[in-house]
Amino acid sequence: MLPSLQQNYQKTQDQLLFDVQRHLTQLLNTRQGSLSYLPDYGLPDLQEIYQTLPRSIGRLIQAIERVICKYEPRIKKITVLSHAVQHTEHVIELDLALQLVSKESLFLKTQFMSNGLAEVTAAV
Repeated sequence: MLPSLQQNYQKTQDQLLFDVQRHLTQLLNTRQGSLSYLPDYGLPDLQEIYQTLPRSIGRLIQAIERVICKYEPRIKKITVLSHAVQHTEHVIELDLALQLVSKESLFLKTQFMSNGLAEVTAAV
């Protein structure tokens, strides 16, 4: 591949990964029922999940997998792993291993804060 084509390809791939990460941030920070035209877009109320931790972590993981599979068509496969929380401002920490339809892999860390917001960042 010519250097200029390779650079353009890399920029396109980087933009794709950024766009998926940005959409997942939006998706995981939206609560079901917030959009009248897509009532199941987003996650259920996290307060119920927070109140019954650690038993409810499986329900949250299932909800994340379901909503990502339904509303992010660029993702072919998702694996969600939970971790013990080590920071007091985080209630739940999850790792998302994603395989995109375009064959790229994307690894994200998702931290759910006590206020219910999710922070989605590239895993290091």
